[in-house]
Amino acid sequence: MTSFPKKVLPFGVSLPLLSTLFLTSASFAGVANYPAQQQWQGAAVYSMFDTMGSGVPVSQCHVLTNEHVVRGSKRANVDIAGERYTATVISIDSDNDMALLRVSDCPIEYFAKLSKVAPKKGDMLTSVYYKPGFNFFRRMTKTKGKFVGFGQMLTEEDKTMTSMIIDDKRPRIGSSGGGISTKNGLVSIIYGVASKYAKPTTYAISYDALKAFMLKNHI
Repeated sequence: MTSFPKKVLPFGVSLPLLSTLFLTSASFAGVANYPAQQQWQGAAVYSMFDTMGSGVPVSQCHVLTNEHVVRGSKRANVDIAGERYTATVISIDSDNDMALLRVSDCPIEYFAKLSKVAPKKGDMLTSVYYKPGFNFFRRMTKTKGKFVGFGQMLTEEDKTMTSMIIDDKRPRIGSSGGGISTKNGLVSIIYGVASKYAKPTTYAISYDALKAFMLKNHI
């Protein structure tokens, strides 16, 4: 019997408008026994009153998100600790749904570092993403799930993409581009969810694709 890729829908909303990226004060791993590079702040992409998705700071100057979150936009406004900066979309990988933003003035104090170790099946992974709510600044969320393996997924644009599958049903609307880490560092970003007829599961960019994109952009 032929096995077809599972249909996966993005967690963010794509609008060809100027997006605003808000970095909140919610830390991914803000506890004393974690290295400083893991005390990075969560991010959320926002346009007007519509939540666009999430993101993860990966340097003093850069934020990583999904390509579908900023599709059609060349620039973004970035709010960090109450201050607003301009960001530019400087690199995209549409095949693997990734985009890199450069933030003016390089104001980011804490940011995620790519793990040197690929995640293994059975590893517990932590996701940080924006969860919609009335009070924006209190809705950054951190959840955990087990890495259960890889699968070939069919995206909303009918592209087949190798995906990490994570047993975490909590990420939903607004979580696209949220960072996924182990104790060793960043290993993926969220990009979608199975269709409403499938078991709730988080789907994420493969570690190899993330690593290649980061290295290509010298991050």
